[in-house]
Amino acid sequence: VLVAPEGALPFVYRLYAQDLDEVRVRPALHAGASSADALVEWPGVGALVVGGGDDAAPSASASVIVPGGTATAPVETVRGFTLAAARSERAAAAVASVAYVLSSDGATASLESLAPDAAASTVRLASIADGVRRAPHLFVSADGGQLLLVGGLDGLGAVRTDTVWIRGCPLACEALAGPTWTTAREGASATPDGLLVGGDGSARLERVVFAASAPPSLASVATLSSPRADAAVVRLPTGPTLVLAGEGTAGPRGDLELCFLR
Repeated sequence: VLVAPEGALPFVYRLYAQDLDEVRVRPALHAGASSADALVEWPGVGALVVGGGDDAAPSASASVIVPGGTATAPVETVRGFTLAAARSERAAAAVASVAYVLSSDGATASLESLAPDAAASTVRLASIADGVRRAPHLFVSADGGQLLLVGGLDGLGAVRTDTVWIRGCPLACEALAGPTWTTAREGASATPDGLLVGGDGSARLERVVFAASAPPSLASVATLSSPRADAAVVRLPTGPTLVLAGEGTAGPRGDLELCFLR
C-alpha cells in the first residue's frame, strides 16, 4: 500500500511484514508532489501519483511507483512522466492497459493517457471545456473505453451536479454530457471500481454503471447506518465493502461499517 500523508514523506507499507523498519520504504516522488495530487491504484502496475502544487505553482509531473524486490528487501521503482500542462487540480483513473489523467480546473482542461510500458510520455486525447471543477472523481469502465467525471466544486464552492461522459477512448475520445448527479454532495469518498460513498450529511452508497451503447448511470446500492463524509473505503476481495471513520454529523467517527451492496 502506498501512503501519501499530508505534511510527511510518502511511504510504502507492506502487509504481513513483521519489521516496521523494512515496510516503511520511502519512494522519491516527483518535485512538487503534495496533498493536491491525484493518487490512484494502477491495477497490475502499481500506484500513480499525478500533479500537485497549487494554483501559484502547479505541477506538470506524475510518478508511477512499481513494486519490486522481496518482502525482506523491498525495492520500489519510480518512473516519471511529464504531462501536457501544469495543473494543481487533477483527477485520474486506471485499468491495466491505460491510465487517464484529466486536468479539471478551467476551460482548457484536457484528457491525457499513460501507457504502462511507456518510458516517460503521455498522449493528449481531447479537450474538455468543463469550467472550474475542484477535486472531482474520475471513473473508468473495465475495458478502458469510457470515463465519467463526477462531482467537484465550482468556482463558488458549490458541488457540481452535472457530469461529463467520455466515450470512444483511447483512440477517439469524445466528451458528452453525462447523467445528472441528483444526490450530489461534498465529501463523498470514491473507489476505483466506481463507488461513491457518503458525503456531508449523507449515508448513500452509489455505483457508476457503464453500458455498452448508452450513457452511464448512477445507481443506489446501499445505505450506511450513519452519515459520514471523507470516510476510508475498502473493497474486500470476498465482496463486502468496509467504510471506516470519516466525519459524522456530530464530529469525527471512530467506527466502521460492513456493507453488502445490491
